[in-house]
Order: sequence, then C-alpha cells, then structure tokens
Amino acid sequence: MPDFDLKTFFESDAAAEAVPAELGGYTFYLRPLDGLEIEEYETLTAPADRAVRLLSLGLLDGPAGEPIAPEAARRLTARHHPLALELARRILDLTEAVWNEEAARWTEAKKNSPETPISGSGAATAAGTGSIR
Repeated sequence: MPDFDLKTFFESDAAAEAVPAELGGYTFYLRPLDGLEIEEYETLTAPADRAVRLLSLGLLDGPAGEPIAPEAARRLTARHHPLALELARRILDLTEAVWNEEAARWTEAKKNSPETPISGSGAATAAGTGSIR
C-alpha cells in the first residue's frame, strides 16, 4: 500500500468536471458541491437563500467557466424562479450522486483492506453519511 501523501490524495479524483444539463433549449454546466459547500448550504433556512447558494456554487458560466456570482444567482432566481429551482435541484442531485459514488468507493476500499479501523478514527461516521437534503 502506498503511504498517504496529502498533495497526491487531493490531486487524485479532485477535479470536479462540468456536467452538461439540457433544460429549456439551453445547455447549462453544473458541478457538484464539495463537503464544506454543502455544510454551508445546509445552514441556510430560507428556500430562496438556499437556491441562490446552490446556483452561485454549482452553476458554471460555460463549460470551462467559474461558478456564477451570487448577484447573478439572485437575479436568475428573481427573474426565472422555476428555472432556478430546477437547476438548484439538479445541482443537489449531481452532488448526491457524486457523494454516493465516493462513499461506495471508500466502502469497497475498506472492505478490501486487511486492516481494521482504529476506534475513534471516524470510519464509522464516514460510512454512515446519508442524504444531503
């Protein structure tokens, strides 16, 4: 087994690529949220704030673009509310799919590992993560 190296660990599978989503005759580019972003999202209580937060983190300005600015996300939500909510839902679905895939990968790695987790290592909490909604 290779030794843990933080830089290598972050660089492997770390790049979240843009995922195209066809909606209303347009192609939008979405990216899944990371762990900290979803934690921040979950602290919000107002539906409009949650939609704006999802859009400003997960809706990209073009296939190789950066996430849109919060002001643009607010304007999109104000002017095209149903579209904004659908895009926000798709960002959540994409995030959940990526997290489920990663959880399955780590479960498989754990199953194939000859070592047993150390008590208090957090292994039980990593496997027990549920839905992000």
